[in-house]
Amino acid sequence: MDRINTASKAVDLFGAGKHGWKNRNVATGVEPTDFNAEWCNGVQEEALAIIEGAGIVPDAAVRTQVRQAIKRLTGGNVTTVNFAASPFALTADHAGLVLVDAAAGNVVINLPAANVIAAKLEFSFVRSDATANTVTVNRAGADSFLGGATSFTLTGQGGHRTIAGDATSKWIGTSLQDVNPGVIFAYAGTTAPAGSMICPIAATNVSRATYSALFAAIGTTWGVGDGATTFGIPWFPADYSLLQANSNVGTQSVGAVIAHVHTTGVNSMAGNNGGTGPGTSKTVFLYDKDGEFKGRYEAQESPLEPGVYIQPTSSTRIAPPVTGPNEVAIFSAGAWTVQPDYRRAELYATVDGSLKTVDSIGPLPVGVTDKPRPSKNHVWQGGDWAVDLAQLKASKNTEINAWRLKANRSTFAHGGKVFACDELSRSDIDGANGQISNLGALPAGWPGGWKAVDNTYLPITTVAEWKAFYGSMFTAGATNFARAQELKARLADATTPEQVAAIVW
Repeated sequence: MDRINTASKAVDLFGAGKHGWKNRNVATGVEPTDFNAEWCNGVQEEALAIIEGAGIVPDAAVRTQVRQAIKRLTGGNVTTVNFAASPFALTADHAGLVLVDAAAGNVVINLPAANVIAAKLEFSFVRSDATANTVTVNRAGADSFLGGATSFTLTGQGGHRTIAGDATSKWIGTSLQDVNPGVIFAYAGTTAPAGSMICPIAATNVSRATYSALFAAIGTTWGVGDGATTFGIPWFPADYSLLQANSNVGTQSVGAVIAHVHTTGVNSMAGNNGGTGPGTSKTVFLYDKDGEFKGRYEAQESPLEPGVYIQPTSSTRIAPPVTGPNEVAIFSAGAWTVQPDYRRAELYATVDGSLKTVDSIGPLPVGVTDKPRPSKNHVWQGGDWAVDLAQLKASKNTEINAWRLKANRSTFAHGGKVFACDELSRSDIDGANGQISNLGALPAGWPGGWKAVDNTYLPITTVAEWKAFYGSMFTAGATNFARAQELKARLADATTPEQVAAIVW
């Protein structure tokens, strides 16, 4: 989706490049901003992508579906579940925070299917009561939680769990208790978070049965224990610089970088490249699979191989050339070239000035230009927009007719007063004239005159006075007609856009 970009847009209305809309102003000749199908379709599909992406069927009668979809996709809902509502069936429209109160009894919550929508669906459960009652969250159908479980429980006040559906058949936990057994992480506190233990400072064995999940993950990598019922867990000496035992958390210790190998997915280039030792770098220039320049990168010298710089595969030490607007640098066959690139430019169809786009690097396609059409009176000629004099004259002729109509529907003078001649007033005058013409006399109930625009009355007591009054309105219309004919004669003789523009009422 993008801002409106038709030729009649309000340029930079909200800042540089941020175009907007404008109203028509007949008095100043400003035309309104035109819609086009591309902009309308863009707005429609952006909104429907949100709605349908959240698994909602578009409904023209519902005006809150975008908000509903955003709440689903971002977990923006808050739901309270208690014993009275148990068992409670969650839906996609409950995605977000689920507050559970089991003070009055056990609570059961049933999840929707993990694939209820084709996107991540997240629930964060938090328990508010401190009772011994149970809170159980069940899967739907054959869904499972990571690790194969079919349900989980929330225990204790403040007990919490966050899970996210993978849009297929699994619920993946994102809380600490859902971290895979055997993962080692740094923690700044002195007490291990729930579900984890501090790594000891010496070899330590624990029960294979009690810590069955950990044993299944790491086996006897850190020690066989007694060979039957226990196993060794990871441990680190007190001077290890990354992970600390409980008694050493928060204290400084001695550490060293041990020689190691990284699998980085990049190639190294050997040789003496002018480095001055560990920590030096070389600037390289990145490009994508099509050779398009993507930026600079500082290739670092290998700590284990002086003079060797760890350089990405799609990079070169040859600097790209300077590019101008609508240009891009391309690396191919060991060298850079500059190619035209209009993928991000504002482009227009030469047939009608409508917005166009291109998806590939290269010259502009036939029938496309980067020059906006100045007005509907311009046509594409000889590589540029030129005024179409015939179209310009047709537009001016329409303007003249509009000017005449506006003059006819304004006012006319008679007897030293000014009278309204808008559509309603003219209808009243024409109606009265028809009646007087039929009767040959002023009708019964005649008010004795006609009200002027200043709310005073002009006395009209005879048919002759009425005919003079009506004749003034006719004369004003005839004068306007004559003026219009004069302007149209000048229009017919005009041979340049300037002469056409000079024709005003």
